[in-house]
Amino acid sequence: MGDQKEIKRIDYLDYMRIFAFLNVLVGHLFNEEIAVLASDHSLHVIVRTVCQVIYDVCYAGAAGVVVFFFTSGYIIAHVIQSETAGEFMVRRIFRIYPLYVIAVLSELLVTNTVTGDPVPPVAELIPRLLLLGDFFGTPFALGGVDWTLRVEIMFYLFMAVLKGVGAIDRPNTLPWIISAASLCLFLAGPFPNWSVWTNGYLNMFGPFLFIGVLVYIFEKRLANRYFCAAIILSCYFLSVTKTAQYKVTLSESHFALLALVLFVGAWFFRESIRGNAVTRMLSEMTYSVYLLHLWSWSYLEILAVKFGLEGGSAKVFKIVVLFAICYGVTITVERGGIRLGKHVIFTFSRYLRPGRVHPTPH
Repeated sequence: MGDQKEIKRIDYLDYMRIFAFLNVLVGHLFNEEIAVLASDHSLHVIVRTVCQVIYDVCYAGAAGVVVFFFTSGYIIAHVIQSETAGEFMVRRIFRIYPLYVIAVLSELLVTNTVTGDPVPPVAELIPRLLLLGDFFGTPFALGGVDWTLRVEIMFYLFMAVLKGVGAIDRPNTLPWIISAASLCLFLAGPFPNWSVWTNGYLNMFGPFLFIGVLVYIFEKRLANRYFCAAIILSCYFLSVTKTAQYKVTLSESHFALLALVLFVGAWFFRESIRGNAVTRMLSEMTYSVYLLHLWSWSYLEILAVKFGLEGGSAKVFKIVVLFAICYGVTITVERGGIRLGKHVIFTFSRYLRPGRVHPTPH
């Protein structure tokens, strides 16, 4: 869920982001229906087999989430090379929070209007909006998808600290630091541990962000490639081991291996993968689709019923409306937040990057 413009359109990452949000979309909204088709013996065996493959690939959207993390780790490893710790955090804040806050407040407003559910108290709402809810036992928002953003924020802070102490500028040390951090996640108890369904998700999914960083280091030859490859495999096995411990249902899926093979394969052929205006736009909409799809789906169903739609036509209607809304907030809220972040960096550049006398906005 990184900033595409910062990395000057690395096309294969656009495709990774598109796969990620489609995987999550299908896994969250359509997997039950696909499972029914996969077991419907009135259908041809080829149709059933295809449906079974789709079901396995999209199970719980887990493979998509892992690809999100690989992509984010790679992008963050790239952009932080040319930024100070302060610049990095300002960009990330304005990249993540404006659209997230709008999405959460929209969910609360719609839910309160339609179902009469009360707005949570300020003491609960503030840590939720700040993505610090794991430290306060704050319930998740947006149908629960914001748990990934809580992981992302902790990763951003981790990378900002490494930048601040100069470790990013000594990239040959990063594999050692990442291996130590991964081992700490493996040896530590589950975090967070207040919610059953996300018990230990940082231990399980944190190493996937590190894998994205290591792929970037490997590509740029910033450290020993053999050591990077060894740590990538170690992170993978540490993660799946924790998954088997904390999330038994996911331990029956090959989601992590699928995501790793897909990402590494796309990286291997990165020079021959080309994008276009459609892939760039879909990639840019990844974040908005991820934030809005799950909680809004039932309300889009209400809207479809009001228009007298049902069955396949209702599903098409909901997808079209969802994507239209996501496109709208992407080009307004999300892009606006990114522009505002750049303006803040330009305005306060003397504090964020001491020594740069005549900064220019970009």
